[in-house]
Amino acid sequence: MGVMRWRFLFLLLVMLIQPPLAGAVEYRLQVVSLYEDSFASYLDVGGRVPSPLGRLETALDRQQIPKGPILYDRWVEPADREVARAFGATPVKAEAVPDREAFLPEFRWQGGPGTRSLWVVKPRSFHYHELRQLGLKGVGQFLHVLPSAAAVKVVRSKAVSFPTNLIDASNGKANLWERWLSRYLDLSEGIAAVVGIEANLTFPDRVYLLIEQGSESRQFKAVLGYRKRFEVEQGLYLLGGSDTGGVNR
Repeated sequence: MGVMRWRFLFLLLVMLIQPPLAGAVEYRLQVVSLYEDSFASYLDVGGRVPSPLGRLETALDRQQIPKGPILYDRWVEPADREVARAFGATPVKAEAVPDREAFLPEFRWQGGPGTRSLWVVKPRSFHYHELRQLGLKGVGQFLHVLPSAAAVKVVRSKAVSFPTNLIDASNGKANLWERWLSRYLDLSEGIAAVVGIEANLTFPDRVYLLIEQGSESRQFKAVLGYRKRFEVEQGLYLLGGSDTGGVNR
């Protein structure tokens, strides 16, 4: 009787500790940041935007992207609770699984279908400030996308840029998604990007990858192409909020 009781208590403890798996689906994400010139080498001449990026996807899958053009200072991590809430997303706990050469890790996590997860690409240096081109892969083709600035006339896009002060002011609130992102972002392919542009243009762009989690396990991909910002290279960048109102050199 004592043995049966201990077995029952053990099973009960396991059930209480183990997280619920019912309805959870595994999702995967691979992100790589490149110099824009390297990104452009995979584009078809005269190709329209959006257009398929078959050669880039093949190089990524076969691990044939050279290491030299990779920007290793762009760290990828799931957004914390406050930032995720602003984007209408749910925070996730992910595992980074390195490939056999350990330079293009893949992130895996369990999520609930019908919810969204958010990933942040944070530059760790001040080089190559401007995100110019993206390749995004969700439920459809791997597509070439150019970020567009949010305008008064609402046009849905797979990559939209907003000032980072607007994004930061929305942390912990759901109004960024409700007022802005839900109107401008095209999540029909399951993945879209928000590019945060700093008022101080010497700071690199922040990139947020928003993923719509479907009912099936899926791998998402994002390739980001950066260049040095023209205004910074020329010494003609404005400091947001500066009371000088002039040009910082």
